[in-house]
Amino acid sequence: MRQRLLGSLLILSSVLTACGGGGGVTTPLATTLGGTAATGAAIDGGTVDAVCASGIVPSTTTDALGAYRLDTTSATYPCVVRVSIPGTTNYLYSIAENGATKANLTPLTNLLSDLLFGANSATVFANFSSSYAQSVTTSNISTAQQKVVSALSALGIDVSNYEFLKATFTPATENADGDDLDKKLDQLTTTLLAADKTLSDLSTAINNASNSPQTIGSITATAVGTAAKSLTGCPYVRGGGYWTFSHDGSSFSRWTIDLDAMTATLYGTANSYPVAVLTESNATVPCAFTITKPDSVVTAYFSKSGIFGWKQQMTAGEYYFGLGVPVQTSTELTNSNFAGTYPLLGYLSYQNSASKYQSALPMQIQIDTSGNTKTASCSLINGAPVCDALTSSSGDNMNCGANSQGIINCTSTDGNTTAKMFAFISQQEPTIFMLMSGNVSGLPYSALIVGTKSRKLKLPSVGTTQSSSTGWYFSRAAQVNPNTSWTFNSGETSSGTSTTVTSVSTANGSYTTGNGRVWFMNLPIDGEYWVPTVTNSTFPSGSNQMLTMTSNGGWQMRVTGRSSATSFNDFNGIEFYIRKP
Repeated sequence: MRQRLLGSLLILSSVLTACGGGGGVTTPLATTLGGTAATGAAIDGGTVDAVCASGIVPSTTTDALGAYRLDTTSATYPCVVRVSIPGTTNYLYSIAENGATKANLTPLTNLLSDLLFGANSATVFANFSSSYAQSVTTSNISTAQQKVVSALSALGIDVSNYEFLKATFTPATENADGDDLDKKLDQLTTTLLAADKTLSDLSTAINNASNSPQTIGSITATAVGTAAKSLTGCPYVRGGGYWTFSHDGSSFSRWTIDLDAMTATLYGTANSYPVAVLTESNATVPCAFTITKPDSVVTAYFSKSGIFGWKQQMTAGEYYFGLGVPVQTSTELTNSNFAGTYPLLGYLSYQNSASKYQSALPMQIQIDTSGNTKTASCSLINGAPVCDALTSSSGDNMNCGANSQGIINCTSTDGNTTAKMFAFISQQEPTIFMLMSGNVSGLPYSALIVGTKSRKLKLPSVGTTQSSSTGWYFSRAAQVNPNTSWTFNSGETSSGTSTTVTSVSTANGSYTTGNGRVWFMNLPIDGEYWVPTVTNSTFPSGSNQMLTMTSNGGWQMRVTGRSSATSFNDFNGIEFYIRKP
């Protein structure tokens, strides 16, 4: 991957030489400008354009590795460059100084641009003028980069060895991790999410500060609050506010994590509990910690996005489990980032006088720019999942209020269903979490429903090795009789085994691996994959049918049914998978 990226960037080396005035000075004029666009994950399919001191720069598109190349033949430098982030209305910005042939587009270059111009880069891009152009000097770029270095140093993120605009690096993709610089981008993004802040919030806080590293560091730490501190051994785990949801939506809590004091406090109470780095076999487990309560121990396992899986072992021996997500207090469904179609996976629980029932709720939802919704249910037909057409019925359409302390309260038009929605936006992936309640056949129910914006999953190449030992899982196993008993499983995936892609079918969007498993991508809708029953897989739910929703953030959610299941009503297993950062 690195060789392919380097090869694409070497093409950018062509320059023209023009003669100067009486002294015979020559000035190189760049005819192409390129680089890598990434938020941590490569920005695939983003539109790249630029405004320059003069001339026109035709726009271009990033490839699967985030690489781009602009034709700047007709432009006079300097330029401000931006890339759109597909699936959102967000952009990242960068700078191309005189003679530049490279300008990466990352959160680091966005901060650098904000600090160099002393203004939001979006404003500069929309109003690029000679005064802004005159600010783009080698000295000013160096000063702005040093401010970013000082700011991130206060967060435990060391980027001092990288030249932000010109560094060669490998971003993460769907099938491969990124390199060290790419991981720094993830760490910055995770910190801002835990702090409920944006890149603009951070640059605004430090823009008028002196160039003293101590002053910049102090201002940065103050701006992000408890998120300035990370868990020992893992810069992805940050202090801050977090929601936790049980796997069936029956309970939720808001916590404040303080990694200076190593405490976890239930929001709105004085109930604080000790936090400790997780250790197993006398060794630290990176990116995981425990919260010890009088009646139980809660263990949280974090992905690179800040979304985490958790399990709670009660002193009496029973287990509970679910997901956790950073609190965002200002996100609204009317935010244009949320507009689009989402695959949804839900898990429902209801109880009559004798038994407790569980089943899966595969759905899709469409949100428009006004926050209105249309939904469709999904079912198993002829052994494969399909979804109905999106409709807006009185029972499905939800009327939602404003975000209040991280919660958006919604009620169905017919009044029979209520929901608490938790809207979450990372750099590339809007996600919604809903805790729904209502009645099924006169019986009260609760449900956890999770959706990430639809995105096309790509088929891997034959020969690709897929490791199954890179994460943690938490699952309720599918049962023959789920009404009377259920089994909780958790651990690391498959004890280090891996498998290789043996064949790929573009005709039906599937591939097969050496363990006999067939994966049908983007079924029933983009962003999900379907695995029919297999019998020779060692993954915890591998012998069952499964429908999985993926994310760019290092986590997955799946629902499972036994091999004999003929409808999603029979899918009474659920699993959360957290990829190790």
